[in-house]
Amino acid sequence: MISIRELSLTDIPEMASISVGQPTAPPWHKHEFVVLFAPEAPSRIMLAAKNPEGALVGFVIARPVADEAELESIVVSPIHQRQGIAQRLLFKLVEKLRQMGVRKLHLEVRPSNLAANALYLAMGFRIAGSRPIYYSDPVEDALLMKLEVNS
Repeated sequence: MISIRELSLTDIPEMASISVGQPTAPPWHKHEFVVLFAPEAPSRIMLAAKNPEGALVGFVIARPVADEAELESIVVSPIHQRQGIAQRLLFKLVEKLRQMGVRKLHLEVRPSNLAANALYLAMGFRIAGSRPIYYSDPVEDALLMKLEVNS
């Protein structure tokens, strides 16, 4: 059974390992994960999905600002995808955002990332626009999506 809990500094090696080589994951390096935990870093909600053995199988990172938040990253290891883990991480994230009084959750996603788009739409996100030439390698626009958290 997968458990959801707060990410910690000890999760950084696994976070970097899960993210490397996934074309749909933000291209963050280990150093960028370390910076997330720095005392001067902006406040974030960072949740881990752990398997029964305690190994990290996925994570989500969001940055709340006032009554809105941005989904910065959600990654599930390739062998654990399509098992509902990303959905569980998002449900827990939205629950925490509601408790904080956040009204809207925003994200950018590649139009070609069909699995992520299907997940977000199923979770109630709506397409709010696009950002031309947002992604590189390959170059692609971004779909802007938003979720009314407290509705």
